[in-house]
Formats: sequence, C-alpha cells, structure tokens
Amino acid sequence: MRIEKKKRKTTPWPIVRSCNSETDQETYEKLSSIARDYRNLEPAISRQDLFGPLVNPGWESGPTIYFEDHRVVDLIPESSAQSYEYRMLGLAGDEDFFLTSLRRDRNFEQSLSDSGLGRPNIIRLNRKDDETLAQTAYNNSALIERLAEAAKIAGVINIVPYQSSPDVWHLAKTIADKSQTPVKVAGSLPVMTLCANDKIWFAGLVRRIHGDRAIPVTQGLTSKAAVMQNVLDLAQNHKHLVLKLPASAGGMGNIRLSSEIIQNISKDALYSYISDLLGLKDWHTGEPLLVGVWDSHVIDSPSVQIWVPKLEFGLPVIEGVFEQIVAGEQGTFVGARRAQYSLELTKKICREAFDISFCLQQMGYYGRLSLDTVLIQRDDLPPIIHWIEANARWGGVSIPMTVANRFQSEYPSHSPYVFQRYLNEETELDIEKILNDNGLQTLSSDGDKGYIYLLPKSGNVKLVTLVGLSAKKINAIQKEINANLN
Repeated sequence: MRIEKKKRKTTPWPIVRSCNSETDQETYEKLSSIARDYRNLEPAISRQDLFGPLVNPGWESGPTIYFEDHRVVDLIPESSAQSYEYRMLGLAGDEDFFLTSLRRDRNFEQSLSDSGLGRPNIIRLNRKDDETLAQTAYNNSALIERLAEAAKIAGVINIVPYQSSPDVWHLAKTIADKSQTPVKVAGSLPVMTLCANDKIWFAGLVRRIHGDRAIPVTQGLTSKAAVMQNVLDLAQNHKHLVLKLPASAGGMGNIRLSSEIIQNISKDALYSYISDLLGLKDWHTGEPLLVGVWDSHVIDSPSVQIWVPKLEFGLPVIEGVFEQIVAGEQGTFVGARRAQYSLELTKKICREAFDISFCLQQMGYYGRLSLDTVLIQRDDLPPIIHWIEANARWGGVSIPMTVANRFQSEYPSHSPYVFQRYLNEETELDIEKILNDNGLQTLSSDGDKGYIYLLPKSGNVKLVTLVGLSAKKINAIQKEINANLN
C-alpha cells in the first residue's frame, strides 16, 4: 500500500527509521477490515469533533507545550510521578513551554540548554494533591491567558503530553476557547489511548491480527469466582501464572503466582490468598482483570519503538527494537540498548509490530507507541514472539531515544544506551566517573558522542543516555556498571 506523504514537518524532533517494514496488499486489507470492526464497535475512538472544531490530533510548526505526568496511569505513587516530571524537558526547544509542579532545578535546566537542546519557557505550577498537571493548568487563568496569547501570535499551539488523557484534551479546548486559534495534541483521542493501553483489549487485537500463537494464554475476567476457577485450571499445565490490572504500567499492576503453591493449598486458603493480593492492588469484583500464563523459557524482552503519524503523512515508522534491561523479581526497568538479534528475527519482530501499529493507525491512533514483547526459546528451536502490551505514551526508551535523535539524526547502529537506577544511601555508584574514565564527556551542540542526564542529578532516579557509541564500547561500560552495582 502506498500512502502519499505530505511534504512538511510533522514533528518537532527527528523521526529516524531503523527498518523498512511494509506488508502485502492482502494483509493491508485484512488489517483495515479489523480496524473497521473496532471503529464500528467503539465509534468514539476516532471521532475528532468531541472537543470542538479547533482541537485536533496533530502537530504544526509553532510553540509546543510539554509536560510529563504519570498521575494519569493506574497505581503510580506520587513519589514516582514526581521523580519523572522533568524527563520530557529534553524534548523541548526554544519558544516552547514546559510545565512542572516540582521546585525548579536550575542546574539541570542549564545543563540541557548548554547541550544545545534549547531554552524553553519553564513554568512551575502550584498543583493540588488531587489534581493532574493538566487540571492544574486549565484551572490557572493566568497560565491560560499566556498560552492563548502565544497561540494567537503563532496562529497555532501544540501540546505534547506524556499520555493523551481526557484532562489533556480539556486543557487543549480551554486554550482554544480562549485564543480562538487551532490547538494540536500530539497524541490520540482519549478513548483510543485508553483502549491501546488496556492489556486485555491489546491481547484481543493481537489475537485478531497474528493468532493465538502471538500472545501468552490470556483471558479477561470480571468476577473473583471466575478468576479463581481460571487460576486453578491454568495451574494444572503451567508453572507460573500472572494477574494483571489491565491499565497499569511498569509492572505495578502485576501479581505473579506459583502453580506449585496453588496446587498445594485448599480452595478456601487460595481464595483468601488471592483476595488479599488483589486487595493490595485495589481491585474489586466487577472490574476487568487479566488472568494469564507467565511465560517460561524467556530469553529476552524487546520493546519496539514506533512513531505512528496521521494517516495523510504516511505509514508507521519503526525507530528501533530495544533490549530492555530489567532487574529483580518484578522485572524493574533499569535500562535499554538497541537489540543485537539475527537479521531474520529482527525483521520478524519489526514486521509483526508494523502490522499491529498499522491496524491501530487505521482506527485513528496517532503519536508515540511502544510494543513490548518477550522472546521464548526452547532447546534449539527458533525464538517465539509473544506480544505483551502496548504503551500508548512516551516512556523510558522513547524519550532517551528521541533526545539521542536530536544529536544524531541519521540512524546509528547502536546508539543510544539508556542507564536508569533508583539509587539510595546504600547504593554507591559514581556513574559519571565510570563514563569519564571511558573517555566520554557530556554531549554538546557540536558533538554527536557522549552522555546526557535526562533527570536532575539531585533526584532519586539516575537517568543517563549514552549517544554515538559502538556495541563493543557499550558492552564494556555496561559490564563495568554492573560490576560496581554488585
């Protein structure tokens, strides 16, 4: 299928294709048919008139409002939301706006400006405990006046949120009503975003596209009795099971279960055990819950980073397949690097990811997307790909990757390498010394090799992105970091 691309800039940062993944006409028609079924079932996923004629998905050249607010995601604690509020600052440029509720860290802000990433207008908001950043923004009349004035001067204003939520679109409508100028949101309509982030909905979509073999054994249930029976049935044939709150992120809503424990306690004890675990996740009967198998023989957990443009601007762009580096029993994300799989496996991952993202695009999806998978390998057989979830938001790989693209707009074979750790008083790691000892310096506007902090050094999360390094150099640095941590 050929889609004519309009010749104009459609994002404020480079979109860097890492592989060409298109498919045959028959598959395009199948995917388009699936998308039509979903649109007919839920028309609100693609209705663009819900927020008035001036507010639409997209981006146009002009001032852009950025903010990263994890409070829109289920189960995210306030401490975590605060830890990441500064992370998207590296995407902003001159004349843009960046909103935060944190106390300003001038040293961090200056470090990003010195690297050549730009000097946006940074605005601290006095957020109430029960508000999202978008709510605080649209309730602040002085801020709305300022943003509306910027919109009137430029003829348009854009919003790039961490996740496209109803509050984000309310903010967009508030600015549009005040300025009477177009407001573009670089993300899908809220219902589309909600669907894509739902693990049960996503599993059903992948099943329609690639069949049962492409996902773990998975079922969506709403009653505790059905959950119990499903757990008992699955425990007969599988070693580990999982319960997931479908809209949670980062493993926060996951409960892993051992089939050995399930088979060796009474039904009453099992009922109490699972009830207590679900209570800790604030789940109640009547709400959806994913019940499934936790895959065994997993050799890796790649994440595919994708930019999904509006239909008139072309097909989805796969920007990279990344190996996610995780630690601990819960699989906490601690970093990422470009995966180094065989060409055949990489092409297979990209082709399947393209089909999923194309189908989403046909439904009306637009913006940043990452698709998480696991690779399963038994004996010497080829790896099996299981698609786990979609992240219809920016994240721990896409933000560092996009910042790296601002320094290297031509596709680099191994860049970037992402290092992230929660550090406490018991953890002694001088990451900067390790990098300097390996001949690296902070990135600057006239360089394309080095490192950059994407969160303040004063925070409890260290997030560093390395750009322009060979696989050999990344391997050596990763080995030294792990040795120091251990």
